[in-house]
Amino acid sequence: MLSKQTIIEKKYGLSMKRILEKLYYQDCLSYSRIAKILGVDDKTVRTWAKQAGIKSRSQKEALECMDRTSASLTLQHLSICVCPECKIHRTCSKNRALHEKGFCVMACVGGNR
Repeated sequence: MLSKQTIIEKKYGLSMKRILEKLYYQDCLSYSRIAKILGVDDKTVRTWAKQAGIKSRSQKEALECMDRTSASLTLQHLSICVCPECKIHRTCSKNRALHEKGFCVMACVGGNR
């Protein structure tokens, strides 16, 4: 039986080191996010990174990643009903006008988080 690492390497056509370098350094993804993408747990990604000699980002690199990823997010007004009773059926005893108009909330949308 092939190991999870071998299966992932075959799927991407790259070594695990190259996969992690792309996702961690180029795409600025966290180990947690990489783990979700690869279908493994965080500890596994950290182990693979250590074995591949992938170094943690410096403080400067981390800030650059934050700048780059937050640049793809935009704040937008969203009108939504936040009534807990309405999350499923939209038939609660609250003021009907609130359900029709919703509440204005600011939310970050877009990006890869």
